[in-house]
Amino acid sequence: MRIVIAGAGIGGLVVAQALVRAGDDVVVVERDPGVAATGGYRLHLDADACVVLREHLPPTGWERLLAGSARAAAVPRLMVRDHRLRLLATARPVPDEEWLLVDRRLLRRVLVDGVEDRICWSRTVEGFGESAAGVVARTTGGDLEADVMIGADGARSVVSEQLLGRPAARDLGYSAVAGRVPLALADGLADLVTESGVLAFGVDGTGVFLSRSVRTETAAVAGGVATEDADLVWSAIAATGRISTDPERLTGLLRRWDPRVRRLPGLSDPATIARFPFLAADPGQELMPWPANRVTALGDAVHAMPPTGGQGAATAVRDAGLLAGALESVRRGRVTVPVALADYQRAMTAYAPAAVAESLQPVRWMRMLERPAARVIGRVAFPVAAAVRSVGVVAR
Repeated sequence: MRIVIAGAGIGGLVVAQALVRAGDDVVVVERDPGVAATGGYRLHLDADACVVLREHLPPTGWERLLAGSARAAAVPRLMVRDHRLRLLATARPVPDEEWLLVDRRLLRRVLVDGVEDRICWSRTVEGFGESAAGVVARTTGGDLEADVMIGADGARSVVSEQLLGRPAARDLGYSAVAGRVPLALADGLADLVTESGVLAFGVDGTGVFLSRSVRTETAAVAGGVATEDADLVWSAIAATGRISTDPERLTGLLRRWDPRVRRLPGLSDPATIARFPFLAADPGQELMPWPANRVTALGDAVHAMPPTGGQGAATAVRDAGLLAGALESVRRGRVTVPVALADYQRAMTAYAPAAVAESLQPVRWMRMLERPAARVIGRVAFPVAAAVRSVGVVAR
């Protein structure tokens, strides 16, 4: 089959790997100038995502991911702390399940390997239409005829918007500003992000996320990433009107936070500081109400979710595996393309809304803590919760 994929993000590249290895004629259209443009945190890939990657990556690619990832069952995938960095809770993986914490840049490089000649960099999809052969993708570099088109073009997806007749995601009114600090300079914070990410809540409705990111794949593959080869990746989260990329204003926003957190904006190279809004699909609405034909979507293009839940990448990978399996049925002559896409869309909507809903919960907590009464409660509840947890750990 001839297949056009809009977007070379995580989900788009996973399905590209699967389809290319199955022998399909695949073209990926990507607005980035190249794979080096990737940024972001380490990503949590759950057991379902690991099954997909193990199946559809070449063995050497899977080995690269394992070598550069944290994967111990005893390690919490996320620690929840307050603005003083007191531990409130941990989110652990299900015992005995395979899971990975992997740097986004490493994952994307692994996923590009073997399909890079199929990617049209610095090019965007502007829409699609019908053709005698099936579908035509309208792109900035010209039209592309295909049997199937897959929208993997993110939360502001052009493909999904045309299918739905409206944007697939809404702005939540919250934004994050992220930056990077060499781990060696992240005074006392390195130990907090050795294996796990940290999501922290302030009593004034602000939030902070901390994670670690390697700078080079060489360091990652060697295992036990050296301090000088790693960064602390941080983000400050608040209502959009309260947040800025200016380091001084960010420091003011974090005035109630632990001094080590407050210093992070000033320690960051300004070139690494970027702002992004929180966009999300509505888990209460049908995510894919359009009739199945020859165009579909996956990942953030259909079920965008804020990064506060740590589920976006894993859910996109799961989508990609499900869609690859549906198209394999077409390849074997068992079903037509529209039936295969209908099966995929029905199966995906059975799990994606729950992931969106869970990812929205931390934003609801921050919104609640903006209220004066909740701030008073938070000032009392946070230290009490931390103390109770500490006593429980000591008792065990």
